[in-house]
Amino acid sequence: MKKLLLAVFITAFSLLSATAQESIGFTAGYSSLNTSYGLSFGSESDSPTKSGFFIGFFKEFELSEKYDLKTELSLGMYNKDGEKTNVLLLPVLLKYNVTNGLALLFGPQLDYVLDTQNNDTLNK
Repeated sequence: MKKLLLAVFITAFSLLSATAQESIGFTAGYSSLNTSYGLSFGSESDSPTKSGFFIGFFKEFELSEKYDLKTELSLGMYNKDGEKTNVLLLPVLLKYNVTNGLALLFGPQLDYVLDTQNNDTLNK
């Protein structure tokens, strides 16, 4: 099931090349993952934040002079106190080019938990 899901994402990602100008590249970096949700009133909660690294690739499509569509497919590897979690990250971002060297990106991101060493560590 996981291999099928990954194959569908890669196929959909590669078929989005309908525009004239596009760029492809790799992405990597440091990230933190907060695995809790809900509201906390008046008390400070102990957030189960995991930190780790991600690596992946992106494809960017020029929509107009000021707007681009940027899709990514990344694998995040998070660890806290020996508990490891692997997450598939799939953001679809609209990029607004303010100037030549400055851009604003916004949009949704799908995070799919591939596996975790202890399933009780994630609040689902």
